[in-house]
Amino acid sequence: MRRTDLANLRWSAVDLDKGAIHVVNVPEAGEFTKSRKNRTIPMHPIVRRELAAMRADVPTMVEDGRAVPKHPHVFAWPDGLPYKPDWITHRFAAVSKAAGVRASIHDPRRSFSTLAQRAGVDRMTVKDLGGWSSVAIVEKHYTGEIKPVLERAMDLIARAQGVA
Repeated sequence: MRRTDLANLRWSAVDLDKGAIHVVNVPEAGEFTKSRKNRTIPMHPIVRRELAAMRADVPTMVEDGRAVPKHPHVFAWPDGLPYKPDWITHRFAAVSKAAGVRASIHDPRRSFSTLAQRAGVDRMTVKDLGGWSSVAIVEKHYTGEIKPVLERAMDLIARAQGVA
């Protein structure tokens, strides 16, 4: 997810039961995705576990007979105000520097794309999961070294043809 998507993420868009995050526009709050398109992405098991732990600690209130988060945003200050995207960028830089790692806030998106492709995920699926507008964008800016994947693919093709 992009930093703005994270800053705007609301508990109502986190479906822990189904393991999905709904990245949605909330026009009345001035919260929009980059493409202005809503999308649903499955959660990685670690993300699901961490969000479940966070949700368990969120202050709640009773609304229509059920407990709901007191504040709508997942990533918020104690007073309920959501983190700003720029704060996320600066905090990421500070944590990276403290860890002795040279990284930008954009590096996890590049890494996700490259690692997914190395694992054999096709670029169209990578595009959809990452919320990119086209496969061409993924190919141009978000594809690292994937030669081993291509070699494995050719081996599979040769074996299927009995040439291996």
